[in-house]
Amino acid sequence: ALGGAVNLVTDEVTAGTRGSASYQLGSFNTHRATVGASHLDDASGLFLGVAGFFDHADNDYTTRDAPMADERGRLWYEDAERFHDAYRAGGANVQAGWVDRPWARRFLLRGFVTDYTKELQHDALGHNAYGEVSYGGLTAGTSVRYEHELFDGVTVDLIGGFAWTEFRLTDLATCKYDWSGRCIAPRPAELGEGPRDDRRWDRTTFARLHLAWEVAPAHVLRFTTAPTLFERAGDNRRKPDESDDLRRELTTDTLVSGIEYEVDLLDDRLENVFFVKDYRQRLSASAERIGENVERSDERITGTGVGNALRYRLAQRLFAKASWEWATRMPSPDELFGDGVLTAENLELRPETSHNLNLGLTLDDRRTTLGTFRGDLNLFLREAKDLIALTFESTTRKHENVSSARALGIEAAGGWTSRDELLAVDANLTWLDFRNTSSEGTFGA
Repeated sequence: ALGGAVNLVTDEVTAGTRGSASYQLGSFNTHRATVGASHLDDASGLFLGVAGFFDHADNDYTTRDAPMADERGRLWYEDAERFHDAYRAGGANVQAGWVDRPWARRFLLRGFVTDYTKELQHDALGHNAYGEVSYGGLTAGTSVRYEHELFDGVTVDLIGGFAWTEFRLTDLATCKYDWSGRCIAPRPAELGEGPRDDRRWDRTTFARLHLAWEVAPAHVLRFTTAPTLFERAGDNRRKPDESDDLRRELTTDTLVSGIEYEVDLLDDRLENVFFVKDYRQRLSASAERIGENVERSDERITGTGVGNALRYRLAQRLFAKASWEWATRMPSPDELFGDGVLTAENLELRPETSHNLNLGLTLDDRRTTLGTFRGDLNLFLREAKDLIALTFESTTRKHENVSSARALGIEAAGGWTSRDELLAVDANLTWLDFRNTSSEGTFGA
């Protein structure tokens, strides 16, 4: 997130039957458990896999200088343990398909389900303690992935799927709590909007198509397009229909596409990737339902991106890297529509654009008589316009645009592994200077 680069490594599918399990204990009554198993039949290519997890934490750590009040309303501050901040989650997923077949390098079907519950301890700035508000969600979905070399020099990687979420927020408290967990006064609901028993339904349909064509030796042309449809509706079961602003339909259609050209020169010492991107988003929101009349507003947003990344091998294990991108980031559904708890909606959000520059050196596993050494140094600059930032009010928060901001930073990492590979030591350091540079808008002052 800081330097603008992410390295994702997919688990390798290996032959045979294998399994794994883990259990962790931690402070504040934290428990984490995982279990998984897979089987790949080398002869037929059939792959089966299943995995599950469970997390729990009380989160009853200490809040410093929590505001307290006596019967007369006189304030003082003291440390207090959090008494309503627990989290619990569990889930499972199953995969089935084939790998390394003549008709597909990989064809996998996946289904998953997760559920979580979270207690809410306080408002956005921690001024008011809560003792009964909780929220959570159940998500279920499926995806399919197909990867294959269509013909000589052309490969396709296609993934598509659907996810459905039922989100729930419950605020039926009859008391106002202080930071010691005592009920100090009668109060109808803690969030200040009357009793709430909210249900929200999110539906996400997504796909990604990636095509790669080896035009000539050391020359590759790639194309990627990724459409995403997000739909949201809701209901507050404690409000009559005519006054329930959750009963709206909110939709975003987002399409991001890109083309890149990669070339390797000088016996693979020089690698260059040039790319362009296209961003399109349609935001649709219906007005509050009044009887059968529903008004709807639509807004279409477009954006572009262009960039170049260069890597040069200075020595056998030493690389120099440089990249620049004029990037666009479309607002996400939760940034636009809120999270249903403390984050309010902002349908006026604009896309975030930025110039991103990276300069780096990488030492890639250099073996010596003293062991193996590795290192990485990266300098980055991010010059952003309409930066999407989370701003806070007394009890809530929302995402707003900051007209301009600048981030400067250094990332450094180094490591050593002994010759017998019995000991490895790694360290990393990040320095960041992230500043508002706007003279107008939310942060103008």
